[in-house]
Amino acid sequence: MQDPTPVGSVRRVIAALSTGHKIGLGGSALIFIAFALFSAMLLPRRRPDFPARALPAFLIATAAMFIGMLAAVEIFGVEEEESKAEGKPPAAAPGGVPSSSEIASGKRLYASLGCSGCHTLTGAKGTGPSFKGVAGSKVALTDGSSVTADEAYLLESIQDPDKQIVAGFAKGVMSSAIKPGSVSDADAKALVAFIQSLK
Repeated sequence: MQDPTPVGSVRRVIAALSTGHKIGLGGSALIFIAFALFSAMLLPRRRPDFPARALPAFLIATAAMFIGMLAAVEIFGVEEEESKAEGKPPAAAPGGVPSSSEIASGKRLYASLGCSGCHTLTGAKGTGPSFKGVAGSKVALTDGSSVTADEAYLLESIQDPDKQIVAGFAKGVMSSAIKPGSVSDADAKALVAFIQSLK
């Protein structure tokens, strides 16, 4: 069971950091602590009137140390999950195969963007074509032509849904719910990864 206290939260955050970030954050903390101990314990023993005339320099050094520690936390305290949350696309697995993180992200988007209202995952026809088994299949279009549902086709269908309409479905249905270009490249790629996983 996880520790719900603030100390437990700090431990979980520290555990999530990479080794380099732990070293950077730890080194910055040691410098800050050493400066605090030196100015609070050692200097006053040698110079009882400290900081006296050195007060401006001491205040500047203290402010610099404080700002440096805050900067270190900003630089070294960033977790991998935070960078993903900032909109960076999940890393693809080698060889162009969608990674599990891309597929999971696409699955979340399938629910949050409302795709589930029109596109089933079972093969059953809905307001739009089912996502199950569509990736890599031949798709008949309303103009009589057909196209392979490869990655490029799926991306285009998400970002510009009225460009090529699947036979048996009406133009303007998806574009009225999700405006063309409103889905980012990263989100569209994650959705395609999810669709490709539905064999």
